[in-house]
Amino acid sequence: MLARLLLDRRRRILSNLYEPRRRVLRALIEAQDLPARLRGQAYRALIRLPRDSSPTRIRNRCPLTGRGRAIVRRFGLSRLIFRSLANAGRLVGVKKASWLYLFMDVLSNALSMLLNASRSRRAAVLLPAHAGGDSKRVREVLRLLTNEGYLEGLAPASASSRAQSGVVARLKYNARGEPAIRALFRVSTPGRRVYVGVSALWQPPAGAGLLVLSTTRGLISDRDARRLNVGGEILRGIR
Repeated sequence: MLARLLLDRRRRILSNLYEPRRRVLRALIEAQDLPARLRGQAYRALIRLPRDSSPTRIRNRCPLTGRGRAIVRRFGLSRLIFRSLANAGRLVGVKKASWLYLFMDVLSNALSMLLNASRSRRAAVLLPAHAGGDSKRVREVLRLLTNEGYLEGLAPASASSRAQSGVVARLKYNARGEPAIRALFRVSTPGRRVYVGVSALWQPPAGAGLLVLSTTRGLISDRDARRLNVGGEILRGIR
């Protein structure tokens, strides 16, 4: 742990020391009006700089554990240390109610609420703001499900409710009373992102349902991805 912290401190010192020189050399390399010989000299001088002076080698690390993953940037602590300190009341102004949703996957939470409500044969479900109702990604997925026929529609939460910035999703059922959303499955996770090209897209199980992709065209279904000939990250599957 101490070695990682010392190495990170050394990299930050070198980065601050060589940053002016690196900025000048990059400007010379990108100057198209200079002779190629001078630009080549600037490039060779740039690659001779110490490797650890590059800012890309600096990582956000927890000062208590040296951990470089799962860092809560707002506090500069690793997730494990943040949880333990918050539970012990050692972070001033931080209570469990205020930090719980820092780690919640709001998209998974919102889709789970839709699935549970449809299994209970409810007509609509309220997604409050703290549970993803005010999330731009969640709203885009809900609009996609509405356009694909999995939801009847969306409406803003009433002003009299406790979640004024939430959204109400009206669920859809067929003539036999079966819900349109029968199952959900997760593809891409925070620890394992799944990116595919348009030629590698697969059909959901049993040939029904759709895949939700995050692409350069926004959040779209797998059918729209094939039509637009774009790939992306597969977020969820719905059937």
